[in-house]
This record gives sequence, C-alpha cells and structure tokens, in this order.
Amino acid sequence: GRPMASQVAQEEVAVAATAVGASLASLLGVLFVLCSWACGAGPRVYYLKLVMLLAVANGITAVGYGLSLRRLLPPGASTRPDLGGSGSGRFGATADAPGIHVDGESSGTEDALCGFQAWLVTAGELSSLLWTLAIALALDSQVVRKSVDTGRTERLAHAVCWGVPAAAASLMLVSQSLGPPTPAHREWCWIRGGPYPPRVALELLTFDLPVVACLAACLACYARIARAFRTLGREGAVDTAG
Repeated sequence: GRPMASQVAQEEVAVAATAVGASLASLLGVLFVLCSWACGAGPRVYYLKLVMLLAVANGITAVGYGLSLRRLLPPGASTRPDLGGSGSGRFGATADAPGIHVDGESSGTEDALCGFQAWLVTAGELSSLLWTLAIALALDSQVVRKSVDTGRTERLAHAVCWGVPAAAASLMLVSQSLGPPTPAHREWCWIRGGPYPPRVALELLTFDLPVVACLAACLACYARIARAFRTLGREGAVDTAG
C-alpha cells in the first residue's frame, strides 16, 4: 500500500543521502592529500607516495559511494519498484531469486549503475586495505629489516594492490554476488543479500578473508615496528621520551 511505499522511499532517501555525504567528505580528504603531494616542496619520500596511492584507492571507493546520488534524482515511472506485490514491475521477481527481473531501458541502466557501484566499492575497499598493508610492510622493511630497496617493492605493490582487488571484484560481479541488499532497496549496492551458499563461499574467499588477513598482517607489522623502536630506545639510538 501507499504507507509502505512512502516508508521505503524515506529509507531509500536517507541511505542514499548518507552515502553521498560520506562520498563528498572522503573526496575532500583525498583532494587534500593529492594537493599536498603535488604541491609539496620536500622530496618525494617513498612512504608519502604510498599514502598518496592509498588516497587514490579511497577516492575510488568514494566515487562508488557517490553513485547513490542517482537515487536522489527524480526517477521515471518505469524505474520505481513495484511495491504493490503484483509481480509485474521491475521487482516482480521473488526476493530469493538470484537475479532481478527488469523491464525497459531505464531499468537496465539502473542495474548497470548498481553493479558498477558495487564493483567500485568492493575493489576500492580491498585496494585501500592492501595499500595500508603496503605502508606497514614498507615501514617494517626499513625499521626492522633495515632494507631500503623500494624499486622492485613498489612494482609488486602496484600489481597486488590494484590487480587483486580488480580481479576479486570482477569474480564477485560475474557470479552475481554484487548488487542490492534486497530487490526493493537499490539505493546502496554492494554485496548482494540472500543465503546463497556458492556466493557466501566466494564472498569469504575474495573479500572477508582478505580483509581479516590484511588487518592481522598490519597489526603484526606495527607490533614488530614498536618492538624495534623500543630496542633502539634502550640502545640510545632514538629518543623515546616524547
């Protein structure tokens, strides 16, 4: 009925507005980092370059968030969900179906934007985590292992931090693991809702486990770095009083 449609519309606007607001705030931070890197007068330190690349990855995620803006624009009649339960609209498919039935060119465009948003957010989030890990590994390499060879390391970092997220997000998109949480809520598209065992397994392998592994590796690196600084402090090589 109409009250249900009004409630769904209000929830959709709230979620979309939150996503767009987060996107704008993140993009401002990304622009600040990029401008600082471009206009900085100091030397192009390797670690600062990694921070700049992390900002680029965050910018990709922010663009994905910003695509929710499409749900705040006045939609055409054919792009609204069928909330009356008739089964004849664009969401006439059942809620547990792996796909979403769409009608018309505008519906196809919405599905493409939804999938693109989910791909950008997934790839951007994974890339941000990997660049964060790259920063931790670079600091560990210099402080703990006393290695300063950055050329080969940087090339490997680019291959892993851009290639792995793109491949993982593409696998999830091809397997239809990315999309709206429910057919009636398309204001935010990321990992598709629903208990589908093959998709759950793929999500675990391509997103959940890499996230946990990256966080654990970062914690391990910074623990090693902290121990190394404490050792240097005891030896008088660095001042740890501050």
